[in-house]
Amino acid sequence: MLQGEIATASPAVQVAALDPGEISSILIRPHQPIESGDPLIIYGDDETVLRLESLRTRLKLLALQSEKEMKMYDYRMLQSEDQLKLEKDLLQRLTGLLEEGAIQETQVLEKRAQVKKSQLAISSLIVEKQHALHKTEQSNEEVKANIRELEAKTKRFTITAPVKGFIHEVKYQSPGERIQAGEVVATIIPDRELIAKVRIPSKLSAPVEVETSATLEVDAFPSSDFGSVEAKVISLSPMTSNESRDSAQKIYSADLKLVKTSLPGQLSLDQLKPGMAITARLKLRNKAVITTVFDVLSKLFTPLNEQR
Repeated sequence: MLQGEIATASPAVQVAALDPGEISSILIRPHQPIESGDPLIIYGDDETVLRLESLRTRLKLLALQSEKEMKMYDYRMLQSEDQLKLEKDLLQRLTGLLEEGAIQETQVLEKRAQVKKSQLAISSLIVEKQHALHKTEQSNEEVKANIRELEAKTKRFTITAPVKGFIHEVKYQSPGERIQAGEVVATIIPDRELIAKVRIPSKLSAPVEVETSATLEVDAFPSSDFGSVEAKVISLSPMTSNESRDSAQKIYSADLKLVKTSLPGQLSLDQLKPGMAITARLKLRNKAVITTVFDVLSKLFTPLNEQR
């Protein structure tokens, strides 16, 4: 008979906090079933909230400042266009007077220079407005990026379950406790296919093979009342390991698929939980006859050799 336990096909999932903070609410307890995405713990810090409020206020101020600045440019543009229109009108009149010989040509040339200057001023104003608009958009984007970063951090303050399963362990018990970045706050046992893990001594006389049939007795459900569980080996560890830190005995680890229960009316596979202890009886491969003969002869001659 071999000892082992019921386990999940996937290992336990450790849930860690990504940022430091103070717990405000604990929404779970050990052994509680959960769905993927369910909130587990809510925490936060005052600094993030204050920075977020400050950035949102700054974004509003930038919008107001940009609106005021654009109105100023529009007003200056309107003035410049009116000035250009006036100077063009004067240039046209001066040109007529020049043709009549009433004024000197230098006056017309001076006015043409003023018209050109006004046109350049308008072009420069357009470029200046575009530059100011680009600068404002750049400032807005920097503030929005910081806001998005802090909002993402705020969402991380609600720690959620990455998988469906049930809570195995919760590190924190009450609000007000501090969480450090990267610290494990809860352990989840995934709600996936259950298997049996069995420890096989390396000195076992007959090797265990994949597809080997087995009968399991679950300690929590005595076989006299609930029957047993039929299983088969689905994988074997390629190397041995020490059974415990203080033991020198080498063992193999075998994973067994749970097939069915012998008394479905008394016990179903859904009633089994990870961590339940089991006792397994495996149907081992028979040795060849010649191997068995040598084993018997070895046992007969060993005492004689020891007497010598």
